Amino acid sequence: AEREKQRSMGLAGLTLCLVSMGLCASGESSKGDLEAPLREAYVETGQVRRSTVALGRGLEVEYLEAGSGSTVVVFCHGAAFTAETWKYVGVLDALASNGARAIALNLPGRGRTPKALSEWRSSLLVEFARALSLPKTLIVVAASMGGTYGLPFVLDPGPFDIAGYVTVAGVLSSIEPADVVETPVLAIYGSEDPRLRVDR
Repeated sequence: AEREKQRSMGLAGLTLCLVSMGLCASGESSKGDLEAPLREAYVETGQVRRSTVALGRGLEVEYLEAGSGSTVVVFCHGAAFTAETWKYVGVLDALASNGARAIALNLPGRGRTPKALSEWRSSLLVEFARALSLPKTLIVVAASMGGTYGLPFVLDPGPFDIAGYVTVAGVLSSIEPADVVETPVLAIYGSEDPRLRVDR
């Protein structure tokens, strides 16, 4: 019953993510043009907190967090964005208001998270989840370049169970033809997305 409740909440969270990402993807403008109206329209609710966590090998990761529910959704932003983007589209507040815990991390080189060696791509989310003592079952959402962090976690989650993976034009360069993804996946690409032809 608890597992079914988590999956139902996960589906609701994924729907919210899709709606939010649809707002971001609907324009053909640059990050600055896109994020400015979102930032101006964002209504501060006081639910989103900023923190950092130290991982091994000296990497300290900055992240935004809202809510405290047992369903946990971890967000990885695209190359042109930061964790703030997830805040401004309202998905962190929406999930928190619906009883979930939403966490958006600043990937290496963004926000206050320093650049890191590319070797971190395959282990960053496992180390991050361990450092925060996250529950065993997680949902992962990755946009664009965030897929280079999200997908390795889905393929090799260590002690975690990935209940769902939403990728919005996520980069799939870390997947091999022999890899089998048994996690429920919702992959979203636009018809004009050049990655669609590369990642098929």
